[in-house]
Amino acid sequence: MQFKKTNNANEKQDCCTIMTRNFRILVVGFGIAILAIIFLLFTAPLEAELNLSGNPTTNSVVCNPIPFPENYGIIPNSTENALGNGAGYNKIVYPEEFGAESNPTGNPIGGGAGYNDIISKTDPRVKYVVSTKDQLLNALKNAKSGEIVFVKGDADINLTATDSIGIPGGVTLASDRGAKGSCGGRIFRDRLYPVTLENAYDNPTFYVNGDNVRITGLRIEGPDKGQEALETKGIRVKSAFAANDRSGLVFDNNEMWGWSFGAIVLMYSDASIHHNYIHHCQAGGYGYGVDVGGGFADIYANVFDYTRHAVAAGGLEGERYNASYNIHLGHSTHHVFDVHENTRVDPPIAGLRYYIHHNTIYQGIQYPLVRISAVPVDKVYIYNNIFLASYHYAISQYSLPPPRHGNMIVTNNIVGLNNSTGVYYAEGPVLYQP
Repeated sequence: MQFKKTNNANEKQDCCTIMTRNFRILVVGFGIAILAIIFLLFTAPLEAELNLSGNPTTNSVVCNPIPFPENYGIIPNSTENALGNGAGYNKIVYPEEFGAESNPTGNPIGGGAGYNDIISKTDPRVKYVVSTKDQLLNALKNAKSGEIVFVKGDADINLTATDSIGIPGGVTLASDRGAKGSCGGRIFRDRLYPVTLENAYDNPTFYVNGDNVRITGLRIEGPDKGQEALETKGIRVKSAFAANDRSGLVFDNNEMWGWSFGAIVLMYSDASIHHNYIHHCQAGGYGYGVDVGGGFADIYANVFDYTRHAVAAGGLEGERYNASYNIHLGHSTHHVFDVHENTRVDPPIAGLRYYIHHNTIYQGIQYPLVRISAVPVDKVYIYNNIFLASYHYAISQYSLPPPRHGNMIVTNNIVGLNNSTGVYYAEGPVLYQP
């Protein structure tokens, strides 16, 4: 066997060369790692480490499930049938769908689990991740159009004695209601006691300060869940969100409750309000789930309960709303869908045009479920609803003297006096008052 002779000097040189090369590779790799860490620090969502406000970051509040009735999704038996097929019927025998259960949106009515447009903390558009009051206020102060302020799903943010918080145009305020069992971050306000400590005039909690704002996936809780007429006691009513002369607004997949004036208050604004659960907004004299004053609101696939008016409108010139595929669970102190009389014009009007269709309202309400005061400039279209009420007339039109009625197109509705039977009406019925 032959062995190759080697030169020791060459071996030492080769060894040094290899060590030098490996060291250089190590240095370059370490430098790349440092640069990657710096990149991540500057591009990741900003998330403060300290709880400066003292608010708890662990949400102890249990999710509020939507209490759908046992017969949810079942069309009631009818004493009349549009196709002459006897007293009983189901969806199959009708060429059209009735009520909210025909929901075409592809998402669950009321939002929550199963909703398919939930924003997560890791969304690349998320600029700020917050869980305290100070973090939230700072984020909204600095957020720019196209950015998302994300409220952690387990956050409990106390805004007591804080109001008029501006949300800049183009900004999304979000949490993750319905994602992997999350209730969504909770933002709430309590009353100051004694109430004389509060301002004589109470501003909304949030003001929408620009167009194209989205509010999604949150729980927004107010302090007033009862039916008291607070202003008769010198207590100002409260609201969650207000917008004046804004467009492109979206409120979706939220739970809002406890607001004595209204959860969402719109003046001359255009908004889409869908897949929310809005309840316990029922204070005497106010108590609106959604209040529309001019502009246009598309209100669909929401669940309402414990309201005075689920949807109210001021009847202003050019005002319109579409209410469709909504469910009211039957606890209401007054009309569910309402349009007020606008007496600032002569003769008084009830806005421009409204569509109220494919809604389901369950039993328990002692008033007409829909009330239109005065005559709209164009028309009100009410069709394909299931109205199960404790009042003989589900729809009314009211007018101050001298009486003026009309422009009511009411067709293809099922009206019942309980949750299991109903009457199909090809037209009407409408109660004209006085």
